[in-house]
Amino acid sequence: MSPPSSALRRAAYAAVCVVMAGFTGRLLSALAAHEGSVDALRQAGFGVALAFAITGGVGFGTYVAPVHRLVPDAYYAVRDRQRMERLATWTGLRGFRAALLRVFWGRAGPKERFFDGSRRGLEALDDRTRLAELGHLASAVLVALATGWLAWRGYGAMAGSATLTNVFLNGYPILLQRWHRARLTPLLRRRR
Repeated sequence: MSPPSSALRRAAYAAVCVVMAGFTGRLLSALAAHEGSVDALRQAGFGVALAFAITGGVGFGTYVAPVHRLVPDAYYAVRDRQRMERLATWTGLRGFRAALLRVFWGRAGPKERFFDGSRRGLEALDDRTRLAELGHLASAVLVALATGWLAWRGYGAMAGSATLTNVFLNGYPILLQRWHRARLTPLLRRRR
């Protein structure tokens, strides 16, 4: 069986994006209708679900419309590689990367789609880190806005769990993409 076409894949991604946005809207509407009557444990679960729904919707949306190319190159530049290395050490980014490699990227298929090992693949890898970073950044901002609204409405446990989930679901991936580019940039300069 041949892989799905790019247009078909984009249509599927757009559909997932719409479903995730609908789920997020319904969740927030349900909360507004049940003001103050949701216990802390359910709030915490809803917070995690909300962060995943927003991140999933935005993530699939960035593959449908790759807006990362509209952002200036200066945003993506990592100016101080040593500082990025210190930040990676301080935040435990290497451990996060190791966990991702074991859980999600351990199989050959996903790794090969992200980077094929060729010299030309370095530029594609740079583009994919930009796509991933911008998607996670947009998700982080939207989750933070939703979290602020939840805290304002009195859903502290939900806001707290959404914030914690946002750190791991979006904050660490943003740092990871920047760390990859800090290591990738010297290779790209040599190639040019």
